[in-house]
Amino acid sequence: MKISAYGINILYTNPLFQGLHETQIINLLSEPVSTVKYFNKEETVIAYGQQIKEIGVLLSGTVCITKTDYDGNQLLITKMHTGAVFGESFVCAGGERASVTVTADVDAEILFLNSIEKLPALVQKNLMIILARKNLFLNRRISLLSLGSIREKVLSFLKEECDKQQINPFYLTMDRNEMADYLCVDRSALSRELGKMKRENLIDYHKNCFRLM
Repeated sequence: MKISAYGINILYTNPLFQGLHETQIINLLSEPVSTVKYFNKEETVIAYGQQIKEIGVLLSGTVCITKTDYDGNQLLITKMHTGAVFGESFVCAGGERASVTVTADVDAEILFLNSIEKLPALVQKNLMIILARKNLFLNRRISLLSLGSIREKVLSFLKEECDKQQINPFYLTMDRNEMADYLCVDRSALSRELGKMKRENLIDYHKNCFRLM
């Protein structure tokens, strides 16, 4: 399936292809190592337990990465937006089976790279940098979930988002349900705690716009 013009423009600025000329990227897309697929909203991109042999590059749309616990509750690991790279950890580990589920949050266009060995050396180097950054993200996530109270989790999460966006107030891409899933807390308990923190002048917020006071 042919890649869209919008998708090609996303590749030109994607960290995975940083340092490549436009002609090199176009040539890479013409190789048999890449395919483009389109997914409808709520369609499964990667199923739990599926053997992963391809690296995904999100050319448009949003995908949710979730994990199901022993009680059948679905926990949001992260939400990925246009330009994101996913599946690389499983591929680099030799084609491991997915321990998560990837679902299209909205209609999505995804480029799949199915042969690391045939990728240019520069792309392989960029891939290692992306892996290292995601490892740091997971370490921060583990530290966040190890905090004892909802308030500690919320403050740590909001501070990290504020630092990342380097602006205050700042916007979250998650709604309250997704935020509760991400923090592994009850949705109602999260809302109550946010209200308390606002009344105590620790934070201010309106919908998805937050300010650390």
